[in-house]
Amino acid sequence: MGALLATSSTQTKKVHTLTQQISTELTKQWEDLTKVIKSETITIVHGAKERFDQVNEELIKLYDCTKKSIDQEVQDWIASDKAVGEIAIATVAAIKSLKRKQKESPGPLGTASTKRQRQDQPDITLDLRETSEPPPPPQNKQESQNIPQPDKFDGSSTKLKPFLNDVANIFERMPITYSSANDKILYVAALRTGSAKQWYLANETRRKPDPQSGWCIWARYKDFLKDFISVHENRNEVREAKRNIQMEFQKASELIKDYVSRMRTLNMVANLP
Repeated sequence: MGALLATSSTQTKKVHTLTQQISTELTKQWEDLTKVIKSETITIVHGAKERFDQVNEELIKLYDCTKKSIDQEVQDWIASDKAVGEIAIATVAAIKSLKRKQKESPGPLGTASTKRQRQDQPDITLDLRETSEPPPPPQNKQESQNIPQPDKFDGSSTKLKPFLNDVANIFERMPITYSSANDKILYVAALRTGSAKQWYLANETRRKPDPQSGWCIWARYKDFLKDFISVHENRNEVREAKRNIQMEFQKASELIKDYVSRMRTLNMVANLP
C-alpha cells in the first residue's frame, strides 16, 4: 500500500511539473504572438497614416489650384462688368455734356429755336436710366462694315432659330467686338422686345457676380443661351415639323424650287437629313 502511494505521489509531481512547463511555454508563445501582432499593427497604422498624409497633401494642392483658377475667373468677370459700367458712365456723361452745350449755344433762330429743338429731342438720359441695364459694347468700325443687324426678337418661338442664327453670324464676323460672354449677352439683350425683354429684365441679375460668393450664373454665354432657349423654344416644334412633312404636298401654283426650299426648312426643324 505504501509503495502504491509513493508511486502515485511521484506521478502527481510529474504531472504538475509537466503542467507548469506547458503553461510557461503557452505564456511565452502568447507573449511572442502579442508582440508580433502589436508590431504588425503599428506598421499598418504608420503606413496608413503616411498614405493619409500623402492624400491630404494632394487634396490641399488640388484645392489651392482650383481656388486660384476660380478666383482668376471671378476677377475676370468683375473686370468685364467694371469695363461695361465705365462705358455706360462715359456714355451718360457724353450725353449730358452734349445737352449742356445745346442749352448754352443758341440755334439759327435764337433762344426760342434752341428751346424748340430741346423739346423735339428725346430724353436719352432718361431712357438709359429706365432700362436699368448698361448699353452694348461699342462696335469695332472695321468689323461692323456692311454687316446687317438681326431683327429684334419678341419672344416668339417661330422666330427663335432664325434670330439665334443671325446673332451667331454677327459673333462670328465680329470676334473683337464680342469677345467676352458679357458682351454677347448685352448684344442679345439689346435686341429683345415684348415677352423676351420682360424675361431678361426679370433675370438680369444672373449676368452679374454674387456680392458674397462672387459666383455668376451666366458666367459663360452658353449658360445664358441655355436658359434663353429653354424659355422661348417650342418644345413640340420637332414633332409638329415631322407631322407637317408627312402632310405636305406641292401646291398647284407653287414652283418646284419654292417647294424644295420649304421642305428643306421643315427637314432642318425636324432634325432630318
